[in-house]
Parts: sequence; C-alpha cells; structure tokens
Amino acid sequence: MHMANDPQFAHPPGRVKRVGIFLSHAHEDAPMVEVIATTLSSFGLRPFMAARHVKPAQEWLRRLERELRDSYALAAFLSPDFRNSAWTDQEVGYALAHKKKIIAIQLHSTTAPHGFLERYQALTAITMLPHDIALKILDRLLSFKDAPPELLELVISRLQSERSEASLRFWSERLTMIHTVPPDALSRLQNILHTNAAINTNRRLLDDIRKIVEASRRG
Repeated sequence: MHMANDPQFAHPPGRVKRVGIFLSHAHEDAPMVEVIATTLSSFGLRPFMAARHVKPAQEWLRRLERELRDSYALAAFLSPDFRNSAWTDQEVGYALAHKKKIIAIQLHSTTAPHGFLERYQALTAITMLPHDIALKILDRLLSFKDAPPELLELVISRLQSERSEASLRFWSERLTMIHTVPPDALSRLQNILHTNAAINTNRRLLDDIRKIVEASRRG
C-alpha cells in the first residue's frame, strides 16, 4: 500500500470529530513516528506527537498532560531508545492511571513490552513500513469493544463521501471490525447504498457492502 496513490488516505469530511491518539516515542524515533502521524491524520484520527505539536515557547508539560487527558488511546513505540527516554514511561503511566486504551508497538526484536505494558499484546512491527503500522493502529482502535461512536461515524462518513471502488472497499473492510453498530447507524448505512452512485452502480461492490451491512445488523 502506497500512501501517495491510495484514495483511502484522502482527508475525511471536516465535520467528523477526530478521535485523539497520543504517540509516545523516543526522540530518536521521531522521523518514523512523524510519517505514522501523518498517515493517521489522513485516516481521520487526531494524532499527537510532542516533536510536531509543542512549540518551544509553550508550557509544554501542561500541553502534554492535556493531550494525554483528551486522547482516547496511547500508542507506545517500543524501540531500544524508548526505555532510555526520560518521559515515555511517565506518559505510559499517566495513560494507564487514567484508563486510556494502550497500543504497544514493538519496533525491535529486543524491545518486547516491559513493566505494566507486559499485560498488552504488542503489535509486532519490526519489518513494517510506517504507513502499514498506521493502518494496524487504526484497525486496533476500531476493534476495541467499547470504541467511541466517533470511530463508527468516521467509517460511515468515508463510505458516504468516497467515490473510488478501492477506497470504498477499504472502508467497508474497516466497518467489519466494529463490534457494535446501533440501529440508527445501520439505517444510515442502508441509505448510503442507495445514495452513493459509486456503490449502487457497481453491482459487485453493492452486493459486498450490503452483505457487510446485513452482517452488522445481525451482530
């Protein structure tokens, strides 16, 4: 998957509230995490990384705390430098204390989750490209049983607004990862099957997405 050419990386409609995710990483890993942050943003999430968002003149400690508080989840990028950082364990500790969702990402064979992170199954990303790691993060967020409704709203908005078959298939696959789809959302999805011409004029795509909607209705 190549970010520059794939329509699913286009920004979603601005009216969708973006779910926040705090990217906890060592300074040495910032260039890679920057690419991941850009991709997560293109998916419609609101990633935060200190190197990108905190200006030197800001009261950075307050900003970090606010972002940790307001984010739905924290992604911990476990590299050899992660454990040597003065701040990463504190960021993880804050997220754990405030019952945030934790996504541990193992970037090196020697950096399995440690401490309280050991209770979380890490995403093994040792040989993965940054935009593929971002996709794994998106899918993990969608798969949480108590995922916030804004994530479902994000998927629905993309199915409503996208026009290419590749992008619609991408987002319909994301729909299958969501545990609970309430009746009002199912009604909206059913309506999209009729109002999005890119879907209702493509018989194979229409049938495939209809099956996903029906499976969500039964689930």
